[in-house]
Amino acid sequence: MFAKYRITHQDGNIVEAPGRKVDAVKFERQFKMPVSNLFSEGGIYTEHLWYFGWCAEKRINADLPDFDEWMETVDGVDILSEEEEETPTDPSSSPSL
Repeated sequence: MFAKYRITHQDGNIVEAPGRKVDAVKFERQFKMPVSNLFSEGGIYTEHLWYFGWCAEKRINADLPDFDEWMETVDGVDILSEEEEETPTDPSSSPSL
């Protein structure tokens, strides 16, 4: 299951975008840690949540700046819901966002 995100920009623009399994791979490459670590007692860092939001918004707006520049334009990232992503051939049993 993957989250759907609401990204609120400083200019008042609100974008809703779904996450995908590929975002977990991008996350692990970016932060050099498994996504499963997000489910530990320490919880999720804001940077990590925002990274997933950026990945989702980047998918629907290819003209977004890089992550650090994008963060300067954002007031908040919220998880709206979790959605199923069909992956019948994927044997992965790791948790998903």
